[in-house]
Amino acid sequence: MNKGIYLFLFPVIIGVMLVTFIAGSRHGRQQHALEETKLLSDALIQSGGRDLGNQFREYAKGRVYWNTYFYLHPDQSESLLKDFGAVNLLRLGKAEYRKEPIDHESIRTNALKKVTK
Repeated sequence: MNKGIYLFLFPVIIGVMLVTFIAGSRHGRQQHALEETKLLSDALIQSGGRDLGNQFREYAKGRVYWNTYFYLHPDQSESLLKDFGAVNLLRLGKAEYRKEPIDHESIRTNALKKVTK
């Protein structure tokens, strides 16, 4: 009888642990994106991007748009996102802010739409 209880409880415990791990991982990614967006938005707003190098400024704009579109809730990103302009691909060079091959302009457009809804 005790063996039957263990055979039942073991998969349940493993399932609960797995669900907890997945939920925590998702929350961690969202929290990281929020902190990164705060930091980069602040740098872009305070200096107007002038004190940042050309490549880093374009990378920062791209990351802000990316995080807003893919990770942040509109309520979180509304105060952080300004239209910093399109990412200049010539200045960006070989640096890559995207994790998937999505058009640069559509990321910016969709991020701005998400906040203005």
